[in-house]
This record gives sequence, structure tokens and C-alpha cells, in this order.
Amino acid sequence: MAAPTANIIVDKGADYQLTLRSQAPTLGGDVDYHNAGNSVVVSDDISDAGNALNSLTDFLDGGSSQSAGAASVSATSFSTGVIPVFSGELEAGDNISKYGKVLFTLDDSITNPEEYFISRPIVRVGTSVGVVLEYVKDDVNNPYLKIAFVKDSNGEYGDAFDGTSFDDDIVNIGTSLRVGSVRAVYGIGDFLYYSKDSNQVVNVIIKKETYTRDEGISWFWPNRPFDGEKVYNGKTAVDLQGAPVTDLNDNFVTLQGPALSASATVDTITWNERRELWEVNYIPQIQDVIFDGTLDELGSVPALYEIGKVTDWYSQQIAFEGIPWKSFGARPGTSAAAQDRGSFDDEMHMIVYDAFGEVTGRKGSTVEQYILCSKLKGAITIEGSNNYYKDLINRNSAAVFSNEHLESISGSINDNKSDPGTQLGTGITCKLLQPRYGSVDEGTPALVASGVG
Repeated sequence: MAAPTANIIVDKGADYQLTLRSQAPTLGGDVDYHNAGNSVVVSDDISDAGNALNSLTDFLDGGSSQSAGAASVSATSFSTGVIPVFSGELEAGDNISKYGKVLFTLDDSITNPEEYFISRPIVRVGTSVGVVLEYVKDDVNNPYLKIAFVKDSNGEYGDAFDGTSFDDDIVNIGTSLRVGSVRAVYGIGDFLYYSKDSNQVVNVIIKKETYTRDEGISWFWPNRPFDGEKVYNGKTAVDLQGAPVTDLNDNFVTLQGPALSASATVDTITWNERRELWEVNYIPQIQDVIFDGTLDELGSVPALYEIGKVTDWYSQQIAFEGIPWKSFGARPGTSAAAQDRGSFDDEMHMIVYDAFGEVTGRKGSTVEQYILCSKLKGAITIEGSNNYYKDLINRNSAAVFSNEHLESISGSINDNKSDPGTQLGTGITCKLLQPRYGSVDEGTPALVASGVG
């Protein structure tokens, strides 16, 4: 019998790891808010939650009982006795918030908008509902609200994004006060649930908002942009010869559409030459919020959670023996072979290591590495050699043999995506894999393949 080894696998995975705040969410209005965290002030409110506690440790983040309950909020006051748990019923791919920028005309009744919106009211935009995260007026002619929208009871985001929201009222739900009217609504991106590491740590994928070349041209954006070119507020439009575009009064024309709320440095909009699309590049920020539910039939806002820390997901992933994956290679993404065909997310890492020191004489030593190999049959490296993971393993490995399928993540995250082992082709997006951590196999090399795929 061969000495035991362990094989571990990781692919692109999530984009960001979000640590939820342990303090009260900084929002206003009479509504029940939730937060999660690893600190608690014990009070009589614990008994109000209807959840028995085995110990204080169970109550804290990561506790075995995962006790949860609703903590009542009135205006900005918060009862610290209960720390609810971010939902464990979500599946990978579930949408937990849609972010947008709402260009608007401020109502005359709001005399100090900076002070008013700093309380981050919950607002209704047409039939859409969300939390105001930020009021921005860098351009006094184009102020906008950044809003985290929540799904309604039908799993939709209302009519704010369907192109019919012009002149819709923006209403503070808590006070029924009209705060302005919509000029335009532009999407930023969707937060998709990937997994959670604990009650307080949630991993997400940001589904980028995109625009076509033709949409960009309608807003005076470059019609033949270079890869990575940015569009933003105040940038002058140019024609095919690179000359500035002017109006009938010889004034320079600046870019319109979503560029009116875009910056050259934050939440940038850039051209992706491979995808031939304009992409909004949003990075989650501290005090952003996510939801773990939907509006109910009466329109009540579900549990929301405030972000206290944002970290790159891949940088936090451990391969084995406390060694991070980033020590072995860059985050897997899309290989050059797949990019050339307009395909995505085919790369993965696999490592075989000595679980008990019986192969190399040192426990935890690496036996074999397959870094940035491809899930797609027929994929090759830039140098032209075979890069399909199964062929690499079966032709080169003395420790494992690939005779089973790789395990993909369940949930809508992999809807309309292709299984590992699919022939390299055009327009393929590979399924995301279930990360495999330290699985020990004992037996002959032919049997060590379990789970390698």
C-alpha cells in the first residue's frame, strides 16, 4: 500500500471576504436591523430573543449553537444583547444586494443634504427599496446617491433599473418625506453569495455591471477604445480622428450616461478588450451593507448587515499546514488559451502533499504541484504544451490518478456554465469548484484519485 498523501484544489473562488461589523449599523429610521460580530454586551435582552445559550462562547462568533435573534433599533439606538447570524440558508449565487447610483434632483425641503443623507435613510425609488450609502456632489450639476437595493418578495429589484425611472419620486420610507426625483439610475454591480466562513465572515462575488460598445457610443464614449481605457465625469468626448467633439455653440462635449457618476480613480468604468464590454469596477467598502433576505409582502426591510472589513478572498485561503495558496501561485483565473476563445475561469491549482511524512520524510512537504492548470480539455500553455489538468496528472503523477469528476459548487452560481473536462471552445465559462482542503487518501496510486476528478 502506498504512503498516504493529500490532494488539495482551489480555483478563482470568491472575489472578496467581508467581515461584518460587531457594532450597531449606522443607519436611521424605525426598522429592525441586524448585525453580526465577535463581541457582545451581556444584558437582559438575551432572554427576549427566545434562544437559549449554552455558554458565552456559543453566543460569540463561531459558536457551536449559532444563537440568533432580532435586536431592536429605534432611530440610531441599538440594543446590544443579541447578535444575529448571517443566513445559513443561502445558496452560492444568491443575490444579496444590487448597488446603483441614482442621479437626482434634490427636493427643496432638504436644505442640508450632506447632514440629511449621512444618517443613511432607507428610501423607495419608484418600486425599488434600498439603503442610501453615500451622497456625492463632486459635480454640483450631477449629484447622486449610492444605494444598496434589496430584493422584493418576488426576488426582483423593482423598476429602478428598467429604464423607466425618470422623474420617479425618491421617498424616505421612515418619514414618508420626498427627498428628490430621479434623473437616471445606473447599476454598479450585484453582490452574489459564495459562502460564509463563520457567523461574521461572508465571501462574495461581485457581478459587474456592463455596457456594450453601442451603448457607450450613444453616450459619446470612445467607439474604438483600447483595453483598460476609462470613462468618467468631465472627460471630453473625441471623434474618430481624436479631435474634441463640440456642440453648436463650440463648447466641448463631455461623456454622458453612467460616466456622469464615474470617477477616474474610484468605481472606475473601463473597457475590457477580451469581453468587448465596458465594466464597472466596484470594490466593497467599509459600511456598505448586504441583506440575507427579501422585502416581505408588506414591504418590511429584511435583516441587513454592515461591512466592517474587506479583504481579497484568495489571499485568505490556506492550502495546507498553515501555508496560504498565494505562496504557491497567483489567483487562478482565465488562461491565455481560454482568453483567445472568449472563454473564462478555467484555471485551477492542485497540490499533492505528504500528509504524515511517510513519502518525503517530512510531514506537510509538497509532493507535486499543478499550478494554473486548466479545467478544459485541449487547453495548452503559452509555450504550446498540454495544460489540461487530467492529462497532466495521469501522465506525470506518481502519487495520484485522475478517474473521477471534480466537484463543482452547487447553487445558481454555476448556472449555464460548463463542467470540468469540457472541450476548449468559444464562449465557455467554467463552473467554479468546491475547494478541496487536505483530503488524505490511502491506497495504491490508482485508488488515490478519489476526488481529484
